[in-house]
Amino acid sequence: MRVIKSLLISILLFFTIVYGKEQSTTLTDSQKQERIKKIIPIITTLLLDDNNQQNELSPKIVLKGSNPQIIEYGNNYVELGATVSDNKDKNIKLNIDTSNLNINKLGVYKVIYSATNSLGYTTKVKRVVKVVDTTPPTITLKGDNPLTLEINTTYQEPGFSANDNYDKDITNRVTIINNIDTTNVGYYNIIYKVSDSSGNEVEEIRVVKVKDSKAPTITLKGDNPQIIEYGNSYIELGATVSDNQDSNVTLNIDTSNLNINKLGVYEVIYIATNTQGHKI
Repeated sequence: MRVIKSLLISILLFFTIVYGKEQSTTLTDSQKQERIKKIIPIITTLLLDDNNQQNELSPKIVLKGSNPQIIEYGNNYVELGATVSDNKDKNIKLNIDTSNLNINKLGVYKVIYSATNSLGYTTKVKRVVKVVDTTPPTITLKGDNPLTLEINTTYQEPGFSANDNYDKDITNRVTIINNIDTTNVGYYNIIYKVSDSSGNEVEEIRVVKVKDSKAPTITLKGDNPQIIEYGNSYIELGATVSDNQDSNVTLNIDTSNLNINKLGVYEVIYIATNTQGHKI
């Protein structure tokens, strides 16, 4: 490789000198200087080592801040800046090209920094800019939360909506986990989940209380009022009791107010209490 480079350099110098002599009578001094400027970078590049990342005669650009630079979607791009230096030129201009950048769309972009010195050497450095979305969506629950439901009734979903800062309305992506058992009193959770296109997930919970607010029902058997002839015994005619939840509700019968040995009107009290404490 070094032999080939040396050969190329020799050829370039030979043609430059020969061609320069032939044209020396027609070229002005400024044209000669321009010709030299064009040939020097080629020769210098060949002389440099293959592993050299930047031509020694080129400007030096050093980026400030992070690379890659992360921008949260919805925020503005803030230029972090760079420094440029050159062995010859003191006031070298730095150009920053952001034409590839679109902060309104998620993606990976490049910002190009370039500088050219008076010898015509140009250095380019890129900064990777990632526009990302790490903000989770929001779920808004409609209706009551917590929500109260009577036992043995049907749960009706009050509704919900989901929105994201990038994907906008994503209500149709919401999944619902509903394990309500309306046949049993208790507290239940309805879980609403949704993810946006960047994988950000959010979860909301609606608490549902299934309650039993109704007392048992007592149905008396036989006559009411019940007539007892003086001197006869009291015969309990009985009653049935039902409840919308409990299958075995205890029925208590209170005859303490009854006196069959004295003419009069008396009350026999039938009392039933369910597990929720409701009684009749």
